[in-house]
Amino acid sequence: MLVKCLQFLRRGERGNVAVSVALLMMPMVVIAGGAVDIGRAYMLRATMQAAADSAALAAAARLPTASETAGQTQSAMTEIATSHYDALAAANEGLTLTAMTVTPTTSPSSVTIGFQGQMQTAFLKLIGLESFDLEVSAKALRAEPAALNLALVLDITDSMNNSLNGKKKVTAMKEAAHTLLDTVMTTPTVKVGVLPFLHYINIGTAYSGKNWVKVPSPTVTSTNCSYPNATGCSYQPGTCDGVPCQVWSCTDPGPLVCTSQYRYWTGCIGVRPQAYHGSITDPVTVPYSGFVSSFDTACGPSLQPLSNDITQVRAAVTGLYTAGNTYIPGGLVWGWNMLTPDEPLTEADSTANLEGKGGNRVMVLMTDGVNSNSPQNATSIFTLPHASTTYANSTYTNNLTSSLCTAIKQQGIIIYTVLFDEPNTAMQTLMQNCASSPDKAFVALSTTSLMDAFRAIAVRLQQVKLLE
Repeated sequence: MLVKCLQFLRRGERGNVAVSVALLMMPMVVIAGGAVDIGRAYMLRATMQAAADSAALAAAARLPTASETAGQTQSAMTEIATSHYDALAAANEGLTLTAMTVTPTTSPSSVTIGFQGQMQTAFLKLIGLESFDLEVSAKALRAEPAALNLALVLDITDSMNNSLNGKKKVTAMKEAAHTLLDTVMTTPTVKVGVLPFLHYINIGTAYSGKNWVKVPSPTVTSTNCSYPNATGCSYQPGTCDGVPCQVWSCTDPGPLVCTSQYRYWTGCIGVRPQAYHGSITDPVTVPYSGFVSSFDTACGPSLQPLSNDITQVRAAVTGLYTAGNTYIPGGLVWGWNMLTPDEPLTEADSTANLEGKGGNRVMVLMTDGVNSNSPQNATSIFTLPHASTTYANSTYTNNLTSSLCTAIKQQGIIIYTVLFDEPNTAMQTLMQNCASSPDKAFVALSTTSLMDAFRAIAVRLQQVKLLE
């Protein structure tokens, strides 16, 4: 009997232990499961922050398109943020995004993206904590451009005087160029030059004393002769075509004096001999040849060397006018000269100086047509329509364009190309291959898309960063 009683007590003791363990199990589950919920909340918040960071960077990198209102800018930035917001929600089960804010500012130019969300708990809901509220934000600032040497190589041929979408193309080009200048010329370390080209280049007369240019002598355009020292002059009876009339007569006409009218060099530069068509080397040994043009505007306005004075550079863009035919190699040669610190143009920073500042040398080549001119022959300084030259067609000039683009890129110069109002597919391919990469080649078939192309280039030339 005693043994049975002891066995009963033992069974009762096991029951007491089981009850104690059962009572302790709930808080243990809550503690362990709570750690899982909290860990997941930290991970989701980190994921939300990464999404907000990338959304802010993407929104800050976008510039308004042509004629865009502040509301349209806000809407476009919101669309960018929404795409990141939706992707975040879709990839994270159990996370409900409850709010998103997009706040752009103009001074400084920045955008703040905010995400708010709610995560459902799996274990802590057992003690009444059913969810965690999560909130993150990121602010991105468009930083000032680093050191930059930028050459705007702009087509000013006669076709740019045509109208497109109710506006002269040259006017649309000026507006787009001004927008780019206003965006990037914010620090003294940014230098921009303007190189207008047609079938010739005008370097201006400031370089006339340099040993890399042969300045031509003045050209006689007309000769006028008269008797300025005549005496005893009066009208006397005479005949005119067999009819009596009064004839001006002088008793002493004096010596005959002839005066010549001259045209002087205004900066027109032609091409060098064939061996140097694709090169900028040896400018002193093989100098550039100037020539006297038949009229003042034959070579277009003179180039504007690299400068960090935005007023000066803007004035050069404003003063552009149209004339002549298309010879793209001329623009490439002198754009290359502009971005090289050695003669003939010496305003560019050295490569070492630019690299030390994290900067770049960049050329923006814009044209609205195909090459229409070729060099006349191996030694002549003139260009003519293809059929009038020894090259007969555009093949030589197009190949020269390609080889120049390659040589320029090999010098570390970044090339952007903008083909404006030109649907020719062969020309589109030529310009795409000229650019440093396909994403740097733009085809603009309207004035609005031209503005968008220049704005996109301006964005690429900037640095975008997150603020702490």
